[in-house]
Amino acid sequence: MAIENYFDDDIALMDEFLDDEKDRRRLVYIPVEKIYPHPDNPRKEIGDVTELADSMIENGIMQNLTVVKNINDTKSYNRLLDGFDGVKYSPAYINHATKHAFEDSYTVIIGHRRLAAAKAIGIAEVPCVISDMDYMTQISTMMTENLQRVDLTLFEQAACFKQMKLDLGMTMNQIVEKTGFSESTVRRRMKLCDLDPDKLQKASHRQISMDDLERLGRIEDVEERNKVLEDIGTYNFDYAYKQALRKQEEEQLRRAWRASLLGRGLTEISYKESSTNDNYRQSARSYALCASVSPDAYILDEDQQYFSFNGNTVYFKRDKNAADDEKRLAYEQERERERLRRDALAAVTRTAYELRREFIESISEADAKRFTPIVIEYNVLRDWSDVDNYGYSCNNYAKDKFPGKLHDINGFSSVAPLIENAPYRAFLVHTYLRWNDNEKLCYANYNGDFVGNKRLNYIYDFLRALGYAMSDEEKALMSGTSPLYEKEREGT
Repeated sequence: MAIENYFDDDIALMDEFLDDEKDRRRLVYIPVEKIYPHPDNPRKEIGDVTELADSMIENGIMQNLTVVKNINDTKSYNRLLDGFDGVKYSPAYINHATKHAFEDSYTVIIGHRRLAAAKAIGIAEVPCVISDMDYMTQISTMMTENLQRVDLTLFEQAACFKQMKLDLGMTMNQIVEKTGFSESTVRRRMKLCDLDPDKLQKASHRQISMDDLERLGRIEDVEERNKVLEDIGTYNFDYAYKQALRKQEEEQLRRAWRASLLGRGLTEISYKESSTNDNYRQSARSYALCASVSPDAYILDEDQQYFSFNGNTVYFKRDKNAADDEKRLAYEQERERERLRRDALAAVTRTAYELRREFIESISEADAKRFTPIVIEYNVLRDWSDVDNYGYSCNNYAKDKFPGKLHDINGFSSVAPLIENAPYRAFLVHTYLRWNDNEKLCYANYNGDFVGNKRLNYIYDFLRALGYAMSDEEKALMSGTSPLYEKEREGT
């Protein structure tokens, strides 16, 4: 049986589904040599049609093609060339339309693969429905039809959406209604069109999942999206993606705060300007941006007029005035007084250390032998949880260079002469050094507040057991009654 005869049963089958009388009259068989592919078909690659061709040999063509007749009148031809239609035709379409004008020929709208398969197996004619679509409807129909194909890639979908928006001028709502895709899906797909083609080409050889491409589309910034694209399909992608999202969320938060603060009459200045310009003074502390807190909570007074951002932090500023100069001077004077007080506290702390060290240096081998029971008690019976180990004390020996040059290099071997010549003194000095006493060891924190010091208490306890007499200054430092402490200055 000739291949053409396969169509006899197909006509009857398709007639049952053509309810519209007009469409039924338009169902015709058209020779394949008179049908051309549409130059603007979104599906650029037809792909392998072998399986489809085998099915057509066995079952015939189960679905007709949809075609439009090529230009065959002078008026339409001139309107196309002169641009009177007001339609933005693609250069490929203009070339196609003029090339086949005044021919008894057609252009496929739906059925490109069927046409290719029919030509491959030598089918002479194919069943077609001739439509009167204009150019814009042709493009919209092809894109909608292609979007329904399960094997269409995300990039092909993205190209369709973008063409519908740019070439057809369709709104987002129209695209959603026409294609059946959600608005969020359409927007994410369209973002893929902005990917760097070179980077995309480099990444194409890696195993890229659809989910990864979907996630990539959630990154709004094009530059950031292309940066993350470099890592897609690698172990670095998850980290790069999360970092980009975190950065994006912070930027969204900044935009929300910026809009809110501008709406309240504040003026934005750059962070560099706000931090270096003497015309501004800080009216409040800096605050980490928070989506759940209104900026109103941080606007403290009416003359607060400026704000700036640095990373995920907002800074509020206001104009400087004469009162600010006075406050600034008072502030600087206070800071200078605090510096002098801390320097004085550091000086007496250093002096106290020198007294302790000189006392240890003055102990002779005979005195050290007499103090052996005390030294044993502090080595064996006392709490050593806050002190360093013996190896550290050996190193400290070398740094401090006690009389007798206990050793010149790190390690136990250099301690041997001391142990041999003055073992009791070596034992006593070692016990002292286990606390790592130094000139910065004190009873105050950085601000000059008295906080106590358990380790320094042990040192003084040990030294007094050996006969050390504390000065009144040292006693005041230990008890927290020194006038150099911050809390004493405040009278608390």
